Amino acid sequence: MAYFGPSPQFLAEYTATKRLCIDTWFLKFDYSHAVFFLGNAELEKKLTDEQLQYVRHRYRMNKYASSMEIRQIVTQLYIDDSEFYIDLMEWFSHRRSIEYENEQYRYQLARI
Repeated sequence: MAYFGPSPQFLAEYTATKRLCIDTWFLKFDYSHAVFFLGNAELEKKLTDEQLQYVRHRYRMNKYASSMEIRQIVTQLYIDDSEFYIDLMEWFSHRRSIEYENEQYRYQLARI
């Protein structure tokens, strides 16, 4: 199974550079990013490459998938596990949060 998230080296360098900033927004940014990346990495490790590609495709189609759409994804992946359903809902939420935080970070960098 392939993992397409940030490498551990990237996370270490990323958090090391951000900790040099005094701004509390950056400190919050580091913590939330680490939590979201780790949460998504755990779920992505459970999936095959094809399943992961399918989930990402569905995310690109609709970032705000309803619980019914999440249920459809779970059934199409042939996974019958209520815990996986919750994990997938969190994956969508974390992915949106990561994108939002990235936008905020780019905005902050543009202001500097």
